[in-house]
Parts: sequence; structure tokens; C-alpha cells
Amino acid sequence: PSLLGAALVSVDTFKQWWPKMRVWVQTVARLADLWACQSPQLIVGWINGATAVQMLQASTEGTFLFRFSESDQKMLVLCLVKGPGPPLQILVHVLPTGFELMTGNSSSMVFSTLNELVMRYLDLHFLYPQYPKGAVFGEHGVASRK
Repeated sequence: PSLLGAALVSVDTFKQWWPKMRVWVQTVARLADLWACQSPQLIVGWINGATAVQMLQASTEGTFLFRFSESDQKMLVLCLVKGPGPPLQILVHVLPTGFELMTGNSSSMVFSTLNELVMRYLDLHFLYPQYPKGAVFGEHGVASRK
């Protein structure tokens, strides 16, 4: 059958799908400048948790990366090498006016910028693969110009 003139997605399907997609579009728009930075890569993008673990497995303690959450369109995931075992995967809520680091046990910390979050979180030392955080997220770093 010809696709000309035929709807590829029904109106009902679109109505169900759009609320989730709208949130995702807002999140990506909020992070567009940071995500667009590729040298160094500030936000890896859409990789799953297992891929992040694999990427970080040979990294030194304090190495971290950000990726988009697979399950929540309003979240980034901060993946951090800390001690033995697999890297921590910490949710970061992308707010219209900042970033909320979900620290566990129903507690969180809010930062106005991703730079502030990285610079104030003392366990973070190197943006994957091995960029010193101050060189990237500090006052004169690449991320501070985004």
C-alpha cells in the first residue's frame, strides 16, 4: 500500500506519546550546549548503564561521566568510579533553573549549574577519560563557556 496520504502515527498514539516526548525535548534543549561539546565530551549521551560501567572499568578513582537516563526523561546519570566494585550511578534531575543531585535516602543537593555541581562534589576528579575537572568545569574551563 502507498504511504502517500496515510498517517504513520495515529492521533491517539501521538497523544499518548507526546507528553513523554515533550519532557525529553525540554531536557535536551536545556542541555544542548553542554551535550554539543565534544572535546572533551561533557555529556556522553544515550548509553546504557552497562556501557558506562564498561567505559569506566579501567579508570582511576574519581573518574566520572554524565549520560542521559534510560528511564526518566528529566534526568542525567552521573557515573562515578568510587572504591572497589562497579561505578556508582547517581541520578541528577535537570531542573529549569539548575541541577538536583539525588544523594539518596530522599535527600538531594541543588546546584545552579552543572559546573557548580562538579566543582563542589569532592569525589569527582577526572571527566572521562582523564580530563582534570578544574580544566573542564572550572572558572576558565570549556564547560564554563556553555
